[in-house]
Amino acid sequence: MWICYNCKEENEETFDACWNCGFLREGKAPENLETFKKVKTEIINEELKKAEEIPKVHVPIQRPTSVTVIFWILIVIAIIRLLILILILLSVNFDTGRIGSFVFSIILATLIELVVAFGLRAGENWARMLYLWLKPISIIYGFINPKIGNIRSLFASFFYLIILFVLTRKNVKKYFKQ
Repeated sequence: MWICYNCKEENEETFDACWNCGFLREGKAPENLETFKKVKTEIINEELKKAEEIPKVHVPIQRPTSVTVIFWILIVIAIIRLLILILILLSVNFDTGRIGSFVFSIILATLIELVVAFGLRAGENWARMLYLWLKPISIIYGFINPKIGNIRSLFASFFYLIILFVLTRKNVKKYFKQ
């Protein structure tokens, strides 16, 4: 290796002139220095054009851990709802017809929760937006409906605020919008 006297760049032993500025190994400017600079500029411009033509590779953003945690929490909630549904169906006298809208609402909420959970896991922005818009409606319904109760609705509100915070963070939004 040798160091150029002009620009202080390191050069391979096999080079007689600096690769960066064109000065000779002895420290003298070559006779064709202007030609060297012109050719070097042209080569650099050609390489820049080639680099611009290369298609940009999209590197997917890795799923944030918080989204995975939310996915599993929603799956657990759906399983609990299904267990509650089974207990209700086992305890109901089918002759009275009390199954009605309450059981239907549990089935519907469970299906929506499962679809949203798998959508969140897959990085679908529609699932994120659906959860952010439907959960407040569910919480309000819980406060209004005396069968559900205010304690459950308070817990759901607290849980929703945590998920709202997570799903609106910059890195999470970036993951869903890729």
